[in-house]
Amino acid sequence: MGLTSRKKQKAQSNSKNNETSEESSDSEMECETLNENMVVPVEFEGRNIEGEDFHSVKKLLNQLFLKAQIDLSNLTDIIISQNYIGSALKQVVPEDELSDNDEDDDDEMDVFGVTTIVNLSQRKDKKSIEQLLNFAVLKSGENPSTKKIFEELLSNPSTSLGFLINERFINLPPQISVPLFESLR
Repeated sequence: MGLTSRKKQKAQSNSKNNETSEESSDSEMECETLNENMVVPVEFEGRNIEGEDFHSVKKLLNQLFLKAQIDLSNLTDIIISQNYIGSALKQVVPEDELSDNDEDDDDEMDVFGVTTIVNLSQRKDKKSIEQLLNFAVLKSGENPSTKKIFEELLSNPSTSLGFLINERFINLPPQISVPLFESLR
């Protein structure tokens, strides 16, 4: 059962709600118990990051940089512009489950994870990269020796720096990142 079969589950749940309230509450309790312990097999694939992934990637970046003051729209644009580096993790939807007229299935092609490297050396002039670098320096300030090394790297114009972004939904197993990292080679 894939994530796209949520509608089928919802329809089944709605039909159960039409039964008597006693039977309905019993089946709801059983359904809740089953859903908590249920493992849903889903197949994913890594794809190039595309313009249509903008909102999904931005949502993942927001999850990553929750309290940071970084222009995530600009950072997402940078990631999309360098789509030849990294991958977006998307669900493989069998063709028999695809529907052209079903508007509620927009989430079928959502990005569930993203792995990429942002070139900091070439994009230092971008607003979001400046904010990202300031955030990194601020976070490295907790350890003075690390902060010193980091600031030296940033101030050296001959150094090529990249920022690795690897973010996924929290309920996805970490092993899913291995093929995404391998795609960075």
